[in-house]
Amino acid sequence: MNLNDILGIFGSIVLVIGVTLPDRDQAIAPLKLPKNWLFVIGSALMLLYALLNYFHGGAIFFVMLELLVVLACILMMTHLGDAYKSVWIVAIGCCLVIWSLYLFEKIEILIFILGLIGVSLGYAFKHATARRDVAFIAGSLLIALFSFFEKNWIFFALNLLFAFFSALNLAKRRTISRQIN
Repeated sequence: MNLNDILGIFGSIVLVIGVTLPDRDQAIAPLKLPKNWLFVIGSALMLLYALLNYFHGGAIFFVMLELLVVLACILMMTHLGDAYKSVWIVAIGCCLVIWSLYLFEKIEILIFILGLIGVSLGYAFKHATARRDVAFIAGSLLIALFSFFEKNWIFFALNLLFAFFSALNLAKRRTISRQIN
């Protein structure tokens, strides 16, 4: 195991800790939520990991993923509405789809880009919402599938764990909602 792998594992752990933290009341400012800060820090570490991995022969698509995730984290820390954030992320994601299909002809790339859009939307959506959890689950599962094809086990494990804990958050939210009603 090299230093870059350790960086990727550490960044993954930070992100998984972030997704396991409970969601807070939506009235709290996004900049004051520890969960959001863990997402920002973990995403920055994963961007560094993806860049270093790319310089050593890894796939450029993980760099694209982390660039869009970092952008989504920046949007996450704002008070902008979900619709506005979604337009930016989907527009950038569509540009990535067109670019990747133009340069690469493998169907796995489309799976990756759809996962990228899903995860990025999850970061950008308001916290403590089912919409955020569903976007994280779908996006993470698609990226895990792409990571499996690329044999990048750090991104594979990270995205499986992220999907699992997002599903737990969604289940808790639904249970609480049923108890209230």
